Amino acid sequence: MKNSNIIYGILFAVLGFFCILYPIVSTLWVEIMVGVGLIAGGIFTLAAFPKQREAFVKIFYVLLGILYIIGGIFVIANPILGAAALMTALGVIFILEGILIFFYLSKVRSAGGLFKTMSLINGIITLILGVLVLANPGAGIWFIGTLVGIDLLFTGISMAFRPNRENLA
Repeated sequence: MKNSNIIYGILFAVLGFFCILYPIVSTLWVEIMVGVGLIAGGIFTLAAFPKQREAFVKIFYVLLGILYIIGGIFVIANPILGAAALMTALGVIFILEGILIFFYLSKVRSAGGLFKTMSLINGIITLILGVLVLANPGAGIWFIGTLVGIDLLFTGISMAFRPNRENLA
């Protein structure tokens, strides 16, 4: 689709705006999704263990599956402690995302100046968010939703400015 970058960018930005507007709801949503993902991962890991041939690998799959399920239940059942754990994980993710954006920009030669500028701003903000999160892991349940919202907002803005393939040719 010709304007897909703009459409997806606007959707990301709007989602980010709502996360900033309702940070506690956003945090709980993120926690529930992480908890559900961990539980699903645990179930899939337990389902795969009978297919393993070696006893050590079977034990590993069972223990890993149980660990995922317990972790998922913990995150869902303990939102405040889950928020602190997620804050640490998000801090690391944001820092890595910022570094990956800089790496991406160093390799992309065909993109326009405005896209590179917006992506550079996105990378800097994402890196700063990661440092803020790791510096304040106990800042409160509202912090995750706000940070995710800021990240989605700026990712959407930079995505909207990314040129389509037709414009790069």
